[in-house]
Amino acid sequence: MKKALLTLAIAFLGGVTGFAQDETVMQPTHVVGKRINAEGTVTKEYEAAFSYDTDGKLHRFQFSEYGVTSTFNYEDGYLQSVLTLHEGTWPIYDEALRFTYEDGRVKQESHLWSDMNTNEYVLYEYYEDGRLARKNYASYHPEDVHSWSQFEYENQGRTRIETHTTQAFRGLSAVTYVDYRVTCQYDENYTLLSEQKDQYDPEGEHKGSTRTSYTYTDAGKLEAKVTQKLTVGLLWMPQAIHQYVYDAEGLLTEQREGIWSVEQSEWVFTKKTVHEYSADRTVYTATFYKKSGDEWVLDTFNGQQLFFEPELKWQQNALNSFAFEDLMGSALVNQFEFEITQTPKPTYYAVGDKENRGFAVFPNPGRDALTVTAPMENAVVRIYDLRGRLVLAKPFDFQTDIHTGDWATGVYLWEVWNGFSKAASGKWVKQ
Repeated sequence: MKKALLTLAIAFLGGVTGFAQDETVMQPTHVVGKRINAEGTVTKEYEAAFSYDTDGKLHRFQFSEYGVTSTFNYEDGYLQSVLTLHEGTWPIYDEALRFTYEDGRVKQESHLWSDMNTNEYVLYEYYEDGRLARKNYASYHPEDVHSWSQFEYENQGRTRIETHTTQAFRGLSAVTYVDYRVTCQYDENYTLLSEQKDQYDPEGEHKGSTRTSYTYTDAGKLEAKVTQKLTVGLLWMPQAIHQYVYDAEGLLTEQREGIWSVEQSEWVFTKKTVHEYSADRTVYTATFYKKSGDEWVLDTFNGQQLFFEPELKWQQNALNSFAFEDLMGSALVNQFEFEITQTPKPTYYAVGDKENRGFAVFPNPGRDALTVTAPMENAVVRIYDLRGRLVLAKPFDFQTDIHTGDWATGVYLWEVWNGFSKAASGKWVKQ
């Protein structure tokens, strides 16, 4: 249930936040959604509420569906907890996912259930340079570690190796073994090129390998990722593909997913997601599955499941309101309505800037050093001068320090990337 709520929450966060047509960036404060059947009865309701601190950073996000409410609490842009409550269980939360930080980096994740019998913990350790060194996974108590991942870096950080070890019991004896190893390769700008996962059994025998390769457009946007599987004959056989299409402005317009057909010796695409943008840059997303031949069937709209074999008809009633219908033939099956309330952000947020929740580059302006923070591990910061020349690319986990004493004074552009996607961007001034 928590995973479903997180998915729907992300759909709301990604689907309703847009840019106004004036010089003020808008952010949502309240979203109400309904699904109404052919008889006019409301069969499903959604509600989401957002609150922000004085700097415009997200402070709390609450999402409700089917009597289940999830509350996401933030502090200084960092996610502190996710509390999930089922109707009728007040005041005890059914689930609580909590985060603790130390020196700007995640120190512990605690996933607790109200019955207190199935608690899970993830504890983080770091090298002196700030890179992630180890993840310990525990049950019941933080000290009850049953598996862990060790991280090693080679080739100036362009190779990242995660070795996952599990401790299992056979009768009264404990058996410790490496069950998988993940090797990531990056280019000189720390852009992800490939990811290979090798799996092993308790006796150390190799069980199989998969490898995913990434390609990019000239503008640096992800163009395709291809997954292959190692066969018994030690040949890499294509398995799956994801392709990404962008418009002239660089906006994602279509995603395609396919599998390799041995009979046809080519990719067969089975799913596609189409992105449409309104005048205020609000995105509407529709996902289709291939039924047969060239016939595609609509499955979801903005993360909401549709039923039967619908034909999508939707209209934007106003800047912050839209509705669409779920049809089977000429019969109305469901009608969906959403109302979005938005408020302006502080005026210092310029149009087109990333919202950068949880990201920071400080001090700004600065002189001899700057600190970069991000709410994620395995990130990369890239800094450019105003001519577009790359000055620095550096991988980091949650936070890193950069020496800038010998840099020329002026304005620099920074970007934080997570794998193959740009998570945040902005400007930094060297005095």
